[in-house]
Amino acid sequence: MAATLPLLTQGIEPVSGESYSPPGERHVQATWGSKDGNISNTEWNDPEANRLPEKVAELEKKGELNNSHPRRRVVVVGLGMVGVAFIEKLMKYDIKRREYDIIVIGEEPHLAYNRVGLTSFFQHRQVENLYLNPQEWYSSMPEDSLHYHLNTLVTEIDSENKTVKTSSGQAVSYDILVLATGSSS
Repeated sequence: MAATLPLLTQGIEPVSGESYSPPGERHVQATWGSKDGNISNTEWNDPEANRLPEKVAELEKKGELNNSHPRRRVVVVGLGMVGVAFIEKLMKYDIKRREYDIIVIGEEPHLAYNRVGLTSFFQHRQVENLYLNPQEWYSSMPEDSLHYHLNTLVTEIDSENKTVKTSSGQAVSYDILVLATGSSS
C-alpha cells in the first residue's frame, strides 16, 4: 500500500505544517479589483464574454481559427458560479487557438445558478430565473466544445490514468482537471 502523502497547501511547508510566510508586522492593502484606490470589476468583467458563438462565426469567416491540432480535454468538476466563470474565461481566451474541449460535471440537477439570489427563488419558485447563462448557451458553443452532465457526482479521481469516475460508473478522461466544487460550512 502506498504511503499517504500530506495534503499540499499553498504557503504551508508539507512536513512540519509551518507557514512559508508567517504574518508580518506591515499590513498591505489588497489591490485585487481596484484601480486608483477605487474598487471596480470593469477592468476584468467583459460583457462580451457570453457572445462567444458569434465571435467564433466572425473568426471563421475571416479564416482566423486554428483547427490544425487535436484539442485537449478539460474536465471541470463543479457547475457553480466559479466553475462557470472559469469556463467563460477559458472559452474567451481560447477562441482563436481552439486548444480545449470542456466537459463540466455538476452534482445538482440544475444548470449553474446564482446562489446569492436564492432568497428571491422563494418568490417565483423557478430556478431557471436564477440561471447564470440560459440553457441555450451551453449547447451553442462552437464545434461541440462544451458538454455538461447534471445530477452527476464525481466519486473518484484517478490522477495516474487521468480519469474521473462518477456515481453512475462512467469514467471521463481528461488532460486537465479543474476542481470547482465550492465550499461548505
